[in-house]
Order: sequence, then structure tokens, then C-alpha cells
Amino acid sequence: CGECGSRNINVMAIDVVDNRPDQGHELLAQLTRIVDSDPDIDELGLVLSACAGEFGLPATGPETPFFHENHKLGIAFWVVPLIMRTALELIRSVSIGPELMNATRAVLLINPDHYSAWTQRRRMVESGLIGLLAELRFLNLVFSKHSKSGEAWAYRRWLLCRSAAVFDSDLIQSELKTCDRICDIYPRNYYAWCHRQWITDQAPLALSARLQESRDWIAMHISDYSACHYRITVIQKLAERGQFLFRDEFDAAHYLCTTYPGHESLWYFLKSLWSLARSKLDVFDLEELFDQEMEFSQVCINDDRSSSFKRQREYAGSYRFWIISNSVPWSPRIREEAVSICRSMQIWAPHHSRLWAQHANNIK
Repeated sequence: CGECGSRNINVMAIDVVDNRPDQGHELLAQLTRIVDSDPDIDELGLVLSACAGEFGLPATGPETPFFHENHKLGIAFWVVPLIMRTALELIRSVSIGPELMNATRAVLLINPDHYSAWTQRRRMVESGLIGLLAELRFLNLVFSKHSKSGEAWAYRRWLLCRSAAVFDSDLIQSELKTCDRICDIYPRNYYAWCHRQWITDQAPLALSARLQESRDWIAMHISDYSACHYRITVIQKLAERGQFLFRDEFDAAHYLCTTYPGHESLWYFLKSLWSLARSKLDVFDLEELFDQEMEFSQVCINDDRSSSFKRQREYAGSYRFWIISNSVPWSPRIREEAVSICRSMQIWAPHHSRLWAQHANNIK
């Protein structure tokens, strides 16, 4: 493929896959030229075919190994084993230098969990061959395709620790934006949220800001379990300082549960919040909160106006049993209420009927 109309499409062609020993080197060299020529590449894809026709553009040439346009890079599957074989041979045989840098980059664009490749790049960072900002950009490119690579996230934290004795606000905001972008593309990304938690730990004085950010995020991403877990960890840190009002948080959680009924993540968040409140509040406040939550769960159980009513009723019933079973010693009235919930849940959640029957038997 070459020029297609007025659009400048940077693709490099190779006619067929053959067994020439130097073909892997040619492909690696082509990939290196593309990446070096465009430091602003922000999206990576492994594609069945890199021909322009696959991307809605006129195809005027033979099959191509790479597609590069508008800072997007596609690598055809058929070249992956050829590039990997050549790059891995170079990693084993060459010393620190540009050749090793290019080889490790190629390997990690395809397989970001290759520990030895990251180790070699650590050595090159320590020697000054690779700069911090360039390496962070490279990681952003890796994450555009491989956002759940534990090795890549660990390497990013190593880079940040090496470069910053003190994490200033600009660096923190940059990392938070990176996490937001990745979680938008790949929802419920455990690794990105763990990184966000690590960044939060580097700036403990900004917990209130992180709390507000997580509230805004959850309001826009209701089913994000990882975001809810992150919020609980921030709340826990604030509660340890005596800087958190549980009642306000329960009110906000109630609003989300009733505004967006039938989302299990919100009810799991409420369970975690209750467990945390139980460990922090005195007996009087906890009894008052218990009555409030029992009333709220009953309201949700009775509210049949939503199309998600059955799921909402199941989650509210489970939450009601949770706060009873994680509360002060049971009175006869509370024990009777717990058995009643278990019997109701056998009807509301027939797929878990045996579990709820067992709960009822354990109470008796």
C-alpha cells in the first residue's frame, strides 16, 4: 500500500513469508524505523492483516507487515514469530546499546510480560541510554494494547521511584491521568487501580482530593468493582485520621444504589463500608447506623418500580443479611429476622437457594 488519495499512509510491504535468515532482521529494522520516526504513537494493535484495506482505506499493494497512520501502529500476526525469534536472539547475544534497545522494545510491544527484556531495559536506564520521559511514553504505548501486564506496571513504578525522590503534584496528576485513560479503555482494570493506589500512597495529604475523584468516577462507571475497592481504601485511610464522616458516605451510596438499581458493585461497596464503619464507630453510633441500613434495605426490597427490581431485591436482601450477621450479638428478634431473610432469599435468588437454606440452618 502506498499513497491513498490525499492521505499519507505509512505502510511498509514485504511480499511473502519465507525462510530467509535475514527476514526477521528486515522486519525488526522496519518496525524500528516506524517507531523511531513517530515518537507520538499512542495506540498499538496486533492485527490479522496490516493492509490498508482492513482499515477502510484503498488497498493498492501486497500484504504488509505493519500499518502506521495518525500515530496508530498495527503489527500483523504473521510477522510476530519472525520478529520475536530475531529479537530474542539479539537480547541473548548483544551488549548494551541501540541494538539491544530496539530488540527489547520489539519483544515488549508483543509480549509485555517478558521479564528478561524489562531487566535489560532497567540496565539501559541505569546506564543513561534510555531517558525517563521516553520510557514512560513507551510504557503508555505498551498499555494501549497490554494494560493488564503486571511486569509492565512494576517496571513503571521502578522508573518513578528512580526518578523522583519526592512526588510533586505534576507527576502525580500525570500518573492519575494515565490510570484514568487506561481504565476508560479497559474497564475494571485491577492493575491500573493498584497503580493508582500506589500513587495515592505517595501523596497522603491529598486523600480528600482522591476521595472526590473516586466519587466522580464511580458515578460515571457504576459497575467498576475496582474503583469501589479503591474508594474503600481511601476512606479507610481518612477514617484512621478521624477525618471521615460515615453518614455522608452512606447517604451518597444510597443515592447511587437507588438511582442505578441492580448493580451488584454498589451493594458490595455498601457491605465493605458497613464492615469499615463497624470497626471505627462507637456502639451508640453503630446501633443508629444499623437501624438506618435496615430501613434502607427494606425500602429497596419493596420498591418494584424498576425493571431491575428482581436483581435489586436480591442484592438488598443479601445486604440486609450481611449487616445482621456482622453486627452486635443477636437478640431473639434479630435472629428471627435473619431466618426470615434467608427464607425469602431462597425465593428471590433460586440459583443460590441451597446456600441460603444452609444459612438458615446455621442460625437455628
